[in-house]
Amino acid sequence: MSTPSVEAFDTPDETIVVLGVPFAKVTQKATIERVEAMIQSKRPHYLATGNVDFLLQAWKDLELRRILHDADLVVCDSTPIVWISRLLGNPLPERVTGSDLTPALLAVAAEKDYSVFFLGGRPDIGEKAMENIRRTHPSLKKLHYYSPPNQPVLEMDHATINQKIKDVAPDMLFVSFGCPKQEKWIAMNYLKTGVPMAVGVGATIDFLAGAVKRAPSWMGRCGLEWLYRMTREPKRLFKRYVMGILFFLIYIPRQILGLSTLAPARRPSRPSASSGTISEPSLEIVWSEHTIPERFDAAAVASQEWDLDAELAARILLNGSNVSFIDSTGIGKLIQLSKRLRKESRKLIILSPSDALNRALNLMQLTELFTYAKDIDEARTTFERLEAHSTGQHRIASRTTDTKIEWQGEITAQTAERLWTEIERTLSEDVLQPDNLTVQMREVTFVDSTGVGLMVKLKKRVTKNGGRVTFSELPPAVKNVLQHTNMTEYLTKHS
Repeated sequence: MSTPSVEAFDTPDETIVVLGVPFAKVTQKATIERVEAMIQSKRPHYLATGNVDFLLQAWKDLELRRILHDADLVVCDSTPIVWISRLLGNPLPERVTGSDLTPALLAVAAEKDYSVFFLGGRPDIGEKAMENIRRTHPSLKKLHYYSPPNQPVLEMDHATINQKIKDVAPDMLFVSFGCPKQEKWIAMNYLKTGVPMAVGVGATIDFLAGAVKRAPSWMGRCGLEWLYRMTREPKRLFKRYVMGILFFLIYIPRQILGLSTLAPARRPSRPSASSGTISEPSLEIVWSEHTIPERFDAAAVASQEWDLDAELAARILLNGSNVSFIDSTGIGKLIQLSKRLRKESRKLIILSPSDALNRALNLMQLTELFTYAKDIDEARTTFERLEAHSTGQHRIASRTTDTKIEWQGEITAQTAERLWTEIERTLSEDVLQPDNLTVQMREVTFVDSTGVGLMVKLKKRVTKNGGRVTFSELPPAVKNVLQHTNMTEYLTKHS
């Protein structure tokens, strides 16, 4: 097998969005090539294998949705999703299941002398899986396994787990905690571990151990693998699969019919307006402005008539006022751009989104992914605000026995450590520890599980000294993440 260049991986794959999740149009062979490019790069990446259960959970769980948006690759682990992609006008080439991809990657690791680390699963199951892997691939010498105690993700000993992984520096990390725990653990830790490729593989470790038998291949091709697994484990899987089916039957027709009703009569796409630079030297605001095509569909994306990959300013203004139709592939292109800019610490604003664009984004639960402005003046002030709040910010609003601090921006795995350093400095500077500490969160745009962990850490620190912490004016995005980490009551009740 030829090994792709690192540059090949940096070329974004075309994606199609199904119920808010962007799936890459890749085969299993192409996925393996991407993984090898990740390993060559020596930079940390993570990928996800999404099925119907992922769609259901991401629909409700904002943090999981964000994790899937930011993943370096999301592949389709579901035959029904492949079928749906055909109805959406941009078919996925095939399903790429975690249970098929993992053995294929193990074969590559044995051939290329890559190092592999499995994390999670019951110890007895994990050890049996390792025995089977060694028997199948005797040349795979760098195989490691660790099963941490089964705890909620916020209670896990992340430092110990990360150190075990860093000690052996694997090329591939397979995490078997189940969705969404494994995806949240990876998002919290993949940068710290430095592993070039991390992926959540769920029950695959059970298949490798022979503890759970896979469905016959014909059932997978017919989209009935779920039925086989449910009959084998009805108590554990019945509710999960029934809820997934009902969700699919309700919301997939809404996406198909909803986007269809947005479509005007078929006509050629207009070329995007020429991009340029608007400069306000007095305010040091410079951005490049681009216009989203009037009809932004799979044909427009394939024609590359709208391509911003060449040169991007630090601030991008997308004019969405002329959009009369956008399909699942056009939305996928916007998600790709948003992900790229966020990773590069650039800023994106959609200017004057049309009703058609607003409805499409709302239909797929993507409204909160983007920032908007109704006119140039609002865009200017919004860029300034985004610059000020680009990372988690900590500001002392008042310092008394009733101290108030303000948090702003995103509080995530990338920003929490620096924010905690600022918090400790604030508390240590107080001769008298505050009796009451209020954390104002009105300007917080997003928190992930690491951010929630920081909130828990702060509350324990202050209450240990007899004080009380109040987290005030929590935005809906923060409330959603607290709910799905089961921390709402603990962090919002008075102590």
